[in-house]
Amino acid sequence: MINKLKKHYISLLLLALGVLLAFFPLYFNGGFIGDLGDPIGQTIPNKYLLVEYLKNGILPLWNPFSFLGFPFLADIQVGTFYIPDILFFSIFSPLTAHNFSVLAHLIFSAVGIYFFCFNYLKSKCSSIAIALSVVLSGSFLSRIVYLNFLETIAFIPWVLLALDQKRSSFYTLLFLFSMMIFAGHPVAMFYSSIIIGTYLIINRVEKFKKVLAAGATSLLVCSIQIVPFLYLKLNSVRDSLSYQDFVGGSLHFSNFKSFTWPLFQNINFDSFIYFGSFAFLYIVISIFFIKNFSKKIKKIYLTGLGLFILGIILSLGSNFEILSKLLFEVPVFNLIRVPARYILISHFGVILMLIGFFTYLNKNKKLISFLLTLPLILNAVVTPYLTLERYDILAANQEYNFEIKKTIEENSKVKTSIKSVPNYFLSSSFFLFPNRHRLSYLHNTIGYNPLILETFYKFLPVSPVGSFENPNYFMDYYEKFNLVGLKYYIFPSNEFLKSKNLGEKTFINKFLTRNNWKILGDENKNFKIWENPNAKPFAYFENSKNKIKDINFKPGRIILNVETSSADTLVINQTFVEGWKMKTDLDNKISKSEIFSDIAQSYKVKTGTKVIEVYYLPKELVIGFMLSLLGLISGVIFKKHL
Repeated sequence: MINKLKKHYISLLLLALGVLLAFFPLYFNGGFIGDLGDPIGQTIPNKYLLVEYLKNGILPLWNPFSFLGFPFLADIQVGTFYIPDILFFSIFSPLTAHNFSVLAHLIFSAVGIYFFCFNYLKSKCSSIAIALSVVLSGSFLSRIVYLNFLETIAFIPWVLLALDQKRSSFYTLLFLFSMMIFAGHPVAMFYSSIIIGTYLIINRVEKFKKVLAAGATSLLVCSIQIVPFLYLKLNSVRDSLSYQDFVGGSLHFSNFKSFTWPLFQNINFDSFIYFGSFAFLYIVISIFFIKNFSKKIKKIYLTGLGLFILGIILSLGSNFEILSKLLFEVPVFNLIRVPARYILISHFGVILMLIGFFTYLNKNKKLISFLLTLPLILNAVVTPYLTLERYDILAANQEYNFEIKKTIEENSKVKTSIKSVPNYFLSSSFFLFPNRHRLSYLHNTIGYNPLILETFYKFLPVSPVGSFENPNYFMDYYEKFNLVGLKYYIFPSNEFLKSKNLGEKTFINKFLTRNNWKILGDENKNFKIWENPNAKPFAYFENSKNKIKDINFKPGRIILNVETSSADTLVINQTFVEGWKMKTDLDNKISKSEIFSDIAQSYKVKTGTKVIEVYYLPKELVIGFMLSLLGLISGVIFKKHL
């Protein structure tokens, strides 16, 4: 492998340079490759928090900063076991780490596509052109806002390359499949499986047994992530989709204009299916040369054509109602949202078709082949310059510049950190993405995650991005906010509301004043930070005669020193989730948590208890760990028999 890299080092440098140049305006001088949605609200805060946990020796099982507490490791998009991101976010600042990860995975994928193409083309120039065309196409550009998705599909060409080796290594396939799973996007893994499976069955069917064994073993090895995720999903509001949800986000025939030209208006990210004007022209021309292809190359080409057509049909979704309703009844398929994303399958089909076309040209018309690659490369590299700014991929540093943590700590006695007692925080969902504050360790009553637990949703019906569909949420849920310990609230000043023609909202500031809320400070002169004197504490006894002396808090483990003169119920203001347990200094008996007021955790405490330890150890984690060990053992056994 080292020798192969040496032979191709100039090509690899050109690939890296092509990707870096394409994104240069976005990361140069502190820019950001992303948008103000998932990266700011979910991806970056989660990965940053994961690294902080690991640095502080905290097992990353529980996230107290979102939805009154939320299973953390179980959230597969956190990427708890995905080593590349752990390294990036350990070394760089959060925004830089995100940029670095996006660029690294685009280059990694481009290198994989290059070597996969070179196996057939034996031409460095053609392989570079196809690789850049793919990683700078719509399927990849539109995924830079979904880092887990990008990371997962970046491994597809490497799997295809492994399948093309004379002796495909079982352990190489096992490693690649495991990395794809740990990257943390099950839907992207599903799309990837269609591409890999189709290529395998048509072109490398003799390796089916080995690939199946490697795939099954990877599922076992990754069980420590998969089993907790499945449990979380089964208990979330995203466990099932309606038919309308299933077909929502389908492409329309008019969207296919953007397949060849990127500048059509009113196209959102999921509908951005651009591959390249010249690439599309070449695959149209290639149809007239199929009869001249060798048997092997014709098979590759037709595989690509099949994937191209399949991706288009699936991405059109609701336009083929009979097929859509049929797929809605098929397990796994009926859990996949946004049909437009199936276009990824078509784009990988184009790779195979271009391989067929350029293989023929390189063999018969080398000069023409070389000349055709030049516009392909130029077309690819300029695409981000033409398109990304239109999709609001702008500098996002300002989203993290709020000094909320500093303001609160200076004006109250509360110290916020991952080892402090959470005084749950709610930012105004009307204007702000709430979870960005996780970078300042501020605690949220709501959050940003599609896997909202049903228990929480029934109590406070929020959307995945942490906003309330009810415009009067603050007033309608005010008593609930007090009950769960909403400590801080950010709300715009009256002046700012009026400047945005939202003067009718100024009554909330008056309401807060009447209810003795205290202003701790201003942010950007437009937002006020309010402190709630009526909020329930993080932990308390129902009987006020029993006292909590102090709390030693760590996410997933809480130790309370208490004085109890009578049997009582201890309430912990975290969302009730199975897996929380309690033990005390009176005995070693383990008690499970019970639900309190339809949302919080509660525990029965005996008279005379002095020390209480509450900890999170879900059974699904134990099951997943045991299955992962079984997977590692199975890997050794399969290797001996394959």
